[in-house]
Amino acid sequence: LDTVQPEASEHRSIVATRDGVRELATSISVPRHPEDGSGAHGLEAELQFGGSLELREQPYESYFRHVIALAWPLQAGERHDYQLTLRLPPGQPLAPHYVYVPLCRSNYFALRVRFNPARPPRAIWVLSGVPPAVIYERSGNGKSLRPDRFGDVRVDFHGLRVGYGYGVRWQD
Repeated sequence: LDTVQPEASEHRSIVATRDGVRELATSISVPRHPEDGSGAHGLEAELQFGGSLELREQPYESYFRHVIALAWPLQAGERHDYQLTLRLPPGQPLAPHYVYVPLCRSNYFALRVRFNPARPPRAIWVLSGVPPAVIYERSGNGKSLRPDRFGDVRVDFHGLRVGYGYGVRWQD
């Protein structure tokens, strides 16, 4: 978040639960910033490694889906890594949170956010295992974080529950 165009780099490791997995479907929700009244709402995606980005779609205003074709079919128990870089279009404001809500089993999630060290948020809170509605609350509750001198905060989550949110929320 310390650049003009906000960017996320997602490195994911998956383990196939069945034989013959040829593609991966991944999705991300990019909610509007509460003060964003513009007409356009987008997301740019680039696959750094781990296959070929075969499909990019936006079935809903704030929901983006990508399909990654794999180089070969995975067998049950086989691990695969991929990395996606996601960027907001120039001028599109970011909602004041970054939260992962697993829709399938997820053992571990590590999040590092780099804020502009010259303009850090007034407050940053950890969201750990919260119902999705809590992500959008404006009040601060939960553990607070303070960026280091470079603007970084890091949180790690283990034993995630499907359908609950894990990440950080901040106040501009």
